[in-house]
Amino acid sequence: MSGQSSPSIMRTLPLFFFLLASKIPSIDANCLTTSGSSCVFPFTYSGTTYTSCTTVDYGTTLWCATSVTGSGEVNNYGDCSTSCPVESTVSKAGCPTTGSRPCVFPFTYNGVEYSTCTTVDFGSTSWCAVAVSSSDVVTSYGICSSSCPKESTLAPSGENIKVNRFFI
Repeated sequence: MSGQSSPSIMRTLPLFFFLLASKIPSIDANCLTTSGSSCVFPFTYSGTTYTSCTTVDYGTTLWCATSVTGSGEVNNYGDCSTSCPVESTVSKAGCPTTGSRPCVFPFTYNGVEYSTCTTVDFGSTSWCAVAVSSSDVVTSYGICSSSCPKESTLAPSGENIKVNRFFI
């Protein structure tokens, strides 16, 4: 069989090139920054890959990469306009922390998923994720403001029961 490729290799090559191409950052002409630059998705920032605008390490402002390095790391960035996609776990209105960063819900901490602020491992102080990994695990946290939904525990019969309580 000299000069011919193995049939199994020929069947897997298109899949390989598709998977490779899906990892290559591309310009999203439908998502512009407030200064008019196109966003580039996906991009990697601090070890996490993003396929939409994020607020990570930028307060409540949504941002995206406008250029990336050869490995997909953010090279330049800009503030996202309202027409851009947003991470499903980020709310534009959000629940602010005392540091004015929005909480990210849901988030996972020690294998448990939370959709409200929690006091777990933090005494009586409520906290939330302000940044999560691609699998929603907490990578950074903040102290919840009083306007945020909080989890409480009640012990009517000696057992702790998780209850979501919303303050307005």
